[in-house]
Amino acid sequence: MIDIHSHILPNMDDGASSWGISLKMCQQAYEDGIKTIVATPHTLNGIYDNNPKSIEEKVKILNQKLKENNISLQVLPGSEVHLSADIIEKIKKQKILTLNKTNYILLEFPHTQVPLHIEEILFQIQIMGITPIFSHVERNLEFQRKPYLLANLIQKGALAQLTAASLCGGFGSNTRKFAQKLLANDLIYCIASDAHSDSKSGRNPILSKEVAEASKIIGQNAALDLVQTNPQKIIMNQGTIIS
Repeated sequence: MIDIHSHILPNMDDGASSWGISLKMCQQAYEDGIKTIVATPHTLNGIYDNNPKSIEEKVKILNQKLKENNISLQVLPGSEVHLSADIIEKIKKQKILTLNKTNYILLEFPHTQVPLHIEEILFQIQIMGITPIFSHVERNLEFQRKPYLLANLIQKGALAQLTAASLCGGFGSNTRKFAQKLLANDLIYCIASDAHSDSKSGRNPILSKEVAEASKIIGQNAALDLVQTNPQKIIMNQGTIIS
């Protein structure tokens, strides 16, 4: 499996707080059947502004530590980018790291709303040849109230990522029901852990339980596509828009 959304790099955001925790998270992921993780620290959210160079440096160190500890897992560079007023300019100046330096970018909305003029922003990103992936869409309160907003954005070329824990009730019953609805209506492109720690009671890098839950709704093959085939297309830069 491939996890395209994880806060696994230490001391970059509200994720892992040490190299030891990063390694524990990697070990958990590996034992769960995950072989590749994209490290996606927060950026441009008003608190964290992680630049590509610092992210890539820590990814390199983590991969070396994995090798030293005989953990057969690969970590790739990326970021979770909060939708901000200057996002277009920062993309143009290459101050934002896409997922594994591909033409896919992981975008985060405010928890309670869908930003105004999102269609225009989406268009501006797409004409640069970049495909936006909206993170944890099932947890957005406005999407929960108005699912047609998400369906419309997907129809216009965006992709949606579902947080694994949501399918097992990690964010409450309403979010779980909405996640199930999104799956049933074929609106989800990939499932990712959005892992922040190694705690089994928190958001750790586990996907297998959630794949089993998704299989009950869309079947095993379709569920596996969300953690294997589609994430592979992302990290290999396949199927993106050509500018």
